[in-house]
Amino acid sequence: MSGHGTGSATSGLLMGDEPLPSPTRKGGARRRVEDGVLVAAYIRTGSVWRAAADLGICGQSVHERLVKVGMIKPMNLFSEDERQVLREQYEAAAEAGKLADLAASMGRTKQFICRQARALRLTTQGRTRAYMASRVSESMKAWYAIHDHPKGMLGKKHSAAVSAAVSKAGTDRWAAMSEDERSALTVKQLKAKARKNDGKIAKDEPSRGVTWKQAWREIGGQRCFFRSSWEANYARYLELLREEGKLRAWEHEPFTFWFEGVKRGAVSYLPDFKVTSLDGSITWHEVKGWMDDRSKTKLARMAKYHPEVAVVVVDTKRYREIRSVFRFVIDGWEA
Repeated sequence: MSGHGTGSATSGLLMGDEPLPSPTRKGGARRRVEDGVLVAAYIRTGSVWRAAADLGICGQSVHERLVKVGMIKPMNLFSEDERQVLREQYEAAAEAGKLADLAASMGRTKQFICRQARALRLTTQGRTRAYMASRVSESMKAWYAIHDHPKGMLGKKHSAAVSAAVSKAGTDRWAAMSEDERSALTVKQLKAKARKNDGKIAKDEPSRGVTWKQAWREIGGQRCFFRSSWEANYARYLELLREEGKLRAWEHEPFTFWFEGVKRGAVSYLPDFKVTSLDGSITWHEVKGWMDDRSKTKLARMAKYHPEVAVVVVDTKRYREIRSVFRFVIDGWEA
């Protein structure tokens, strides 16, 4: 087919059955490509850069003109301010399962900010998704409400013979282990329990026979299981310091330190409080009225295995100094 002018070539392109005219005149002089031809090339190729190659013109020029005619949106580059927001908020949003909310607040898609976070090395392949536990639990409860148990065991228990066989198998397996294997299994179980309970005792009532006042209390908007009135009072003291702007934050038992390689005795240490100062530095506070041998071992191993961690021991003398000043000042102070 020959003799087509610009109009007929554009019409043919819009139908997708005719080639584009040459973008140059005889003698090599470049001519201006009409907007219609530009749009048609973009529709046909699906790409700014492929359209530019077909037309023999600059890709940047094609992009600018397509933006001008409203065919595509202008480039929305990820700014340094947005990168800083991502650095500050991505980790918390990912842990809470709220990346979609973070993306919406930034006017971006979740997929886009995840790509940017990957480029900034903020992503973690082994991240635990604690927020999924409640969702899965509710989903499974809803499923069991309308379905039978997949193995027909709903409401049933093992027979005495089966229970005895299971118990014997466990005893035999333990007896066959070496001392190192037993130690490794014990540490693994302790770590799993710490992760499950988030470092806190999962019970609402004090153990029988104890003399101290262990119970759940809410202090400074935090509901924590304090093992003694001393712990609870020290939390109230820290909260007063926070309210007065003398420290940034405090947390009760947020993290367990492990002594890797230790096979006997204390294999971990869970400090009572994490205290963040105004300058961002962190110290770990232990309220210890009486220092027994196990406590001494834990502190000695902390110094050996985690020498960079600053531990402050609030002993009887220090606690009484705080009590003498603040028991009449702080509401709810326990005797």
